[in-house]
Amino acid sequence: MKSLENNEDFEVKIKEGVTLYCHAINSLDIAIARASADSLMLSLQSAQVTLEALGFISSTDFNLEDENSRYALRETLFIGELGAKKIYAWEGFTNIDTGAALPCTPENIRAALRGIFVVSNGFWQRAIMSSQELLAAKKGCATGVSGTPSPEPVASIVADAAQTEAPAQAVKQD
Repeated sequence: MKSLENNEDFEVKIKEGVTLYCHAINSLDIAIARASADSLMLSLQSAQVTLEALGFISSTDFNLEDENSRYALRETLFIGELGAKKIYAWEGFTNIDTGAALPCTPENIRAALRGIFVVSNGFWQRAIMSSQELLAAKKGCATGVSGTPSPEPVASIVADAAQTEAPAQAVKQD
């Protein structure tokens, strides 16, 4: 996989007074977050069968057999895992009941990214934009990955990054 190394931390301004402070994201971070999300999906699927068998939930509560539902949940888990690893501080997140500032912990980050769309979307868009800028720079493009004035869609950038292989290692044979 081609490295998307970026050594610059970045900020995500959600709205006035609400900001995420993030460490740089590289291709290894993305791969680890994907693996964590996939592992969580397997755990959820196993738990669903057990909870249905015990009668705690019904098979109609949620449907992990549906491809679109599975994809949406996996992406939500992925964004939460990536954020939990890369967001190191925030401002503007408070307890609704007390007004006290919420600590920036991995659990709180996951909760915010999984439960508040505007936070999740803001983080994801900024994380992808920094990866897109790196790919464009590595390919010698002005703005877009293909060299066009407008950036390519996010899906093609992620696919490009995921499908690029590392150079083959030379193996010495005796």
